[in-house]
Amino acid sequence: MSPQRRPIFRQRAMQHYIQKKEKDILPRFTSPLLLTWLWLFLLQISLLGLLIFTIPLPSYTTIPGVILPAASSGHGQTTVALFVPQQMKQAMHIGETIALTLHSGDAQKQAKIVAIAPNISQPEDIQRQFALKADSATTLTTPVRVVQVTLTTVTAPTKGSEVLAQLQTALNRSSQFNLQDPTWR
Repeated sequence: MSPQRRPIFRQRAMQHYIQKKEKDILPRFTSPLLLTWLWLFLLQISLLGLLIFTIPLPSYTTIPGVILPAASSGHGQTTVALFVPQQMKQAMHIGETIALTLHSGDAQKQAKIVAIAPNISQPEDIQRQFALKADSATTLTTPVRVVQVTLTTVTAPTKGSEVLAQLQTALNRSSQFNLQDPTWR
């Protein structure tokens, strides 16, 4: 009987030893410190983008109006009639401030709402009541609500001249990006 040759080491131990010796060598394109800084930068940009997306932004609409003749308003006070479209479902309140531009080159001025008409008026009625020019009447195509505002001016503006008001219509940015809204896609 001849003695059988048995390996000194077990087969599994040999495989483990060979795997330890064979290291995966990856190419080193950049330093690990640079990779860490790049990942941190990517994280900061992502957080900044998320923050910007969640901040509510105001949305404004431009509303036409005319300067009313000076009645019993105080010195330097100008009364303006604004024509707010009926579709605007925003609740306006007396005492609220809005931004007005008297002439195309002027800076915006703050004005306070002093009266809100309870009823809706047709464009033809507005044209007759305020004696609007033909080019002003073309901007009014839908029923409007008349809102009177007062502002303090240094120079008296011309009666009947046009003004533009910036009225805040929305403050929620997420409503503009509603994924369930079929018109957004």
